[in-house]
Amino acid sequence: MDLKLKSKLRHLLHDFKTRLAHVRPVPTSQGLHLNSTWSKYLALPQDGLEYSAGDDPSSRKNPELYGQLKVGVEKVEDPSSTISEEKIVGTEASVSYSINALKPTKLIKPEVLAPAGGWPQLKAACENGADAVYFGLSDFSARARASNFTPEELPEVMSYLRERGVKGFVALNVLVFDDELAAVEDRVRAMALAGVDAVIVQDLGVVELLKRVAPNLPIHGSTQMTITSPEGAAFVAGLGVERVVVGRELSVKEIAKVQAGTEAEIEAFVHGALCVSYSGQCFSSEAWGGRSANRGQCAQACRMPYGLIADGQIKELGDMKYLLSPQDLMAVEMVPELINAGVSCFKIEGRLKGPEYVSVTTRAYRKAVDAAWSAMIEVETSDSIAKPELDTVIMAAGKEAVQLTEKMRWDLEQVFSRGQDGEYRGLTPGFLEGVAHQRLVRGRAPRHRGVYLGKVEAVSAPLRSSPLAPGSNRGRYPNSGRGMGNSTLNYSGVMIQLSAPVKAGDGVVFDAGRPEEEECGGVVMDVCSPSGRGFQGEASPGMKVELRLSPEVKISEQVQVGDLVWKSSDPETVSRLRRTFDGLSEAEKRKVEVDVFVEGALGDPLKMRLRDRDGRTVEAVSRLPLQTATGRPMALSDVEKAVGQLGHNVLSTGSLDTTGLNLESGIFLPASEFKTLRREAADKLLAIRQAHLRAESLSKSEILPGLMAAAARLPVPSHIAGPGLTDDSSPCEVETAPGSKARSTTSGSRRAPGSDALKAASGLRVLCRSRAQVEAACAVPWLRDVILDFLEVQGLKEAVAFARMRGKRVVVATPRVLKPDEERLVTFYLKLKPDALLIRSLGLLNQLVNMGGAGAVMSQLDGLTIPSLEGDFSLNAANVLSADLLLRQGGLSTLAPTYDLDAKQLAGIARGLGARASMLEAVIHQHLPIFHTEHCVFCRFLSDGNSYRDCGHPCEQTTLHLRDVEGKDHLVLADMGCRNTVFNAQAQSGLFSIPELVSSGYRHLRIEMVDEPAEYVGPILEGYRNVLLGARPPSDLWTWLGSLPDANGRVGGVSLGSLANARDKSQGKMKVTAAALKQLQRQSS
Repeated sequence: MDLKLKSKLRHLLHDFKTRLAHVRPVPTSQGLHLNSTWSKYLALPQDGLEYSAGDDPSSRKNPELYGQLKVGVEKVEDPSSTISEEKIVGTEASVSYSINALKPTKLIKPEVLAPAGGWPQLKAACENGADAVYFGLSDFSARARASNFTPEELPEVMSYLRERGVKGFVALNVLVFDDELAAVEDRVRAMALAGVDAVIVQDLGVVELLKRVAPNLPIHGSTQMTITSPEGAAFVAGLGVERVVVGRELSVKEIAKVQAGTEAEIEAFVHGALCVSYSGQCFSSEAWGGRSANRGQCAQACRMPYGLIADGQIKELGDMKYLLSPQDLMAVEMVPELINAGVSCFKIEGRLKGPEYVSVTTRAYRKAVDAAWSAMIEVETSDSIAKPELDTVIMAAGKEAVQLTEKMRWDLEQVFSRGQDGEYRGLTPGFLEGVAHQRLVRGRAPRHRGVYLGKVEAVSAPLRSSPLAPGSNRGRYPNSGRGMGNSTLNYSGVMIQLSAPVKAGDGVVFDAGRPEEEECGGVVMDVCSPSGRGFQGEASPGMKVELRLSPEVKISEQVQVGDLVWKSSDPETVSRLRRTFDGLSEAEKRKVEVDVFVEGALGDPLKMRLRDRDGRTVEAVSRLPLQTATGRPMALSDVEKAVGQLGHNVLSTGSLDTTGLNLESGIFLPASEFKTLRREAADKLLAIRQAHLRAESLSKSEILPGLMAAAARLPVPSHIAGPGLTDDSSPCEVETAPGSKARSTTSGSRRAPGSDALKAASGLRVLCRSRAQVEAACAVPWLRDVILDFLEVQGLKEAVAFARMRGKRVVVATPRVLKPDEERLVTFYLKLKPDALLIRSLGLLNQLVNMGGAGAVMSQLDGLTIPSLEGDFSLNAANVLSADLLLRQGGLSTLAPTYDLDAKQLAGIARGLGARASMLEAVIHQHLPIFHTEHCVFCRFLSDGNSYRDCGHPCEQTTLHLRDVEGKDHLVLADMGCRNTVFNAQAQSGLFSIPELVSSGYRHLRIEMVDEPAEYVGPILEGYRNVLLGARPPSDLWTWLGSLPDANGRVGGVSLGSLANARDKSQGKMKVTAAALKQLQRQSS
């Protein structure tokens, strides 16, 4: 190793140790101390906001639950190192690993993956250094509003990308309905033929279909799969998924644990919008907009204003109204930590955004990855650093190499940053540093603002002044004084202390904290000092200036002292960013470097070999032999000039090797022949770069019919008991919902129920969320099953005992999300000894299956038995294929399909499963869980804390609702991991769908309680049972359900909700994106 590098490494290590010794230690669990600098390089915030099941149980909000796990943190000393490691140990599964052990054995340089909503964005990504791009087609994409590409364009898109050495991933990341599966099979065939590098998939059924149709087409698991644990990643990897996009709610430390626990590659979001709800678990659009986020048609309900209702009283929050609208994600400065965590791909969100956004974000992460990688790999391959110190120095080198300047940050903020205020700039680490609830959601505004300039300190009245004032910028805007004559211009202005640069021509908007109203703003016509002197160029941060706008902007009427000022547009920045991809000369465009080898001897043809970075090699041979020169012989400079840049294409000469060319013998070849040789070699390489193997093993016949037939043939497993399946009597009378058309009718008045209805009535179940509801349900004599969904789990143990004592079959609901370490909570659930567990996450399902599945006896857990496993809606079974897969591989006894299905589609799945329809469960009464989020509304707005460690646990003392613009109150509940679920105020009922569901084979019908008073539990259950038995008209019960109050005494009403006929919006009826509008304006100008 050279002395310069050795000296640099020693300096880094010395500096790092010095900071470790002098920075105030931060206490962590079990008495272990990590100082703030060390925490930084472990991707932990200084106050240790990250949490896991390994934390000190006494600091959890559920100490009893976490205490019995006997999982803790030990201090591990390495005598050869000054650094202590954190070691997490657990008794039930011999879990033991250290933080340093989580890093991959060998660093992997991650891909930079950029979004492409259309051709301009695709070109911007390629020209600014993307390794790969992801895009959607005109259907089956989670960004239905994006321009996307047509299926007919796909070959051209992939050809363009392959030519430039960029991978192309197609997003097929939505849930797919049964009647769409045939079209998906067609799309998959087209993708394979076009040579797509991977397909990003959400739907488990589509995963199975894709593997059968095109085995050579790689599959990436979308973040819509809600993968948050190693077990979840392992489950989908077992289905053939090669890469998993982990949930955006994971910290770097948690991502490392997922990576360590699966063979799949890990992809993580590093920039862009943050959904407040876990991806794949948001039903707000379904509940309120009649369309689904799981279908690419998000209605952005999280960006709406809400009031906070605490214990029935409105809480005054000032200008904070957007309580669910997070700031955006930016992880440029965390690139080294993410590399160290083993992330294979850095994903930039933004298929709805414009090419300028794509260009600046792609370039930022390209630069950061290259800089961090170069520094880190240089240290890793060095031999002068002792092993105990190596990881620390690698991280320090990476952090030093990645520099995010203020200029770069302003560019990123300008193109898109959301949710900021005067203190927070809109771009945050998100959850990568762990939860920080005070930082993530500010609540002042929901949309993109731009760059914060400062607060209005004074407002000036309109004035008339000379356009020739010394130093003025006004001459650049001669039309600004239209109607004012040639000698004067008319302005109104504000005085501010600048936090960022501004210049004439920039757009500004004034923020009074009321973004739902029309805001004042316009183009800056002049920037002046307090004395009135104009600036040439930009005014710098720290300066006190007057921003002057045209008189059309009613500043004196609409702007007040204290308003925030944002630079909402910067034409010069936009122009600069566009120049990185638009109007480039051939020399400026992205090139693919190739090594050139030129060989030959007198009398032989000249040979030229080209080899690209992937090792593909071609050879071309001249038609004429090398001749003896009659004039000046060929020299090296002639060869270099003849090879040049390999012509007008995407190839560029990386290195030139002429060792096989005998230049000393005085050889000659006509320049025209050399040019022909060069063109032939380049054409061959370009042709071979277009070759791919994706279509190999492509099925020649249709696969879907066979898969559907196989799913219909499978019988109910013999070990699963349930109501019978055969019956020839008619279903009970069908009555339609008010205002809807009957789907089927029977003659006469109410009829005696058929045996189908009797069996369904016997399978009627209730889900309770409070002890009072459980007691009321247990008082219903005919009720067999009681499902306990105690999100906080407080009192769950006692409720289980109570229900069992009353002779009920007890089903315990498990969390929808479990992160690394929290999967150990399975011990707690097994110790409850329920009759069944309601499984809501793929990770927990996989864990239990690997432990032996239902009926397995756990000898290491005192002989506990795994009970029956029942799948819930959050597993997102949306079609026969996904339902079949979960029932088979998950060993489930029942399965509730996703809430994205309407009643007809629910019935269709049942019919497609044949005899196993009896294993399906339909939820016929509930308040939809519209948001499921890591963001804690309790912590953010009812405390000053950032996590459960310092929030005081207001969730344990306060009943919380969010009041929407229509005055409806939506209940908020926190679970044991501090995740919040927001429930729709309005109940949804499947009263009028019961006959169709029963006749299609459903034998399990669920009624869910949220915060209904206990006195209504019995009447609701009796009401539905009587409708099933034909003893009560559905319309009568419907009217009564619509009058029921919630815990605050407010009536939310009732609707068909998601059970109404599915109605995806066509792209033409959806709101046009800002990027698409700008593109249209550009094309028309």
